[in-house]
Amino acid sequence: MARPCQDDVFQNSWNEELNPANLWKKLNIPGDWSLITQQVGMVCSIPLNESQCERLIKKHHIYIFNSGWFSICAITPGNVGYIAKSHI
Repeated sequence: MARPCQDDVFQNSWNEELNPANLWKKLNIPGDWSLITQQVGMVCSIPLNESQCERLIKKHHIYIFNSGWFSICAITPGNVGYIAKSHI
């Protein structure tokens, strides 16, 4: 942890990799993802109705509360494309 905090170049690179907005941009996934990319904290709320949330859970095994809240921590470079495309 000390290295990113002491090296500005490394810290900027580290922040870029951890930023969900950059993951969406790299994958060229259409739409306005600002609801997710501008969230602060460990959870995010997206405007989905209960049936849309149920579809994500049952069909895609993406676990989200029926209210549209989910954990940002669960999004990784390895699954961000799957998550985003399942919502389209």
